[in-house]
Amino acid sequence: MDLPQVRLSLLQSELSALESAIRAFDSMSFQVKGWCVTVSLAIAGLAASGHRGLLAIGVAAVLGFWLVDSQTRGVQRLFIDRSVLLRAALKTDGLEAFLDGTTSESSYGSPEIKLYKRDGSIIPDLAAYSRRVFHEAFLANTLGLYLFLFVSIGIEALVLR
Repeated sequence: MDLPQVRLSLLQSELSALESAIRAFDSMSFQVKGWCVTVSLAIAGLAASGHRGLLAIGVAAVLGFWLVDSQTRGVQRLFIDRSVLLRAALKTDGLEAFLDGTTSESSYGSPEIKLYKRDGSIIPDLAAYSRRVFHEAFLANTLGLYLFLFVSIGIEALVLR
C-alpha cells in the first residue's frame, strides 16, 4: 500500500470516527435533557404534595443537568469543528493535495484547541474549554429548555405559597 492510499484510509477512518462521536454526543445530550425533565418534574410533584423544601433541590438539579449538558455539547463541538476543518481543507486543497501531503498542516488545526508543553507534559487549555462550555450553555436551544424549567419551578413556588 503506497502513502496516498494509507493517508486516504486514515482520512476515511477519522471522518467516520468523527461522525460516530458526534452522533454519540447527540444521544448523550438527548438523554441528559430527558433525565433533567424527568427529575425536575418528579421533584416538583413531591414539592406539590407538601414538601416545599424540595423546590431548592429542583433548582440545583436543573443547574447540574444544565452544566452536564453544556459540557457534553462543548466536547461534541470539538469533534464537529474538526470534521468541518477536514472537510473544508479537502474542499479547498483537494483530495490529491491532501493525500500527497502538500497542504499546510496549520489549515487543519483549530485555534481554540491549544495544548501547552511544560516539563514534558501536555496540559490542555482549560480557559478555552471553559469558554466553549459557557458558549454552549447560552445557545438558544440549550438555554431555552433550562430557562423553561427554572420558570416552571418558580411558578410552582409561587403557587405553593
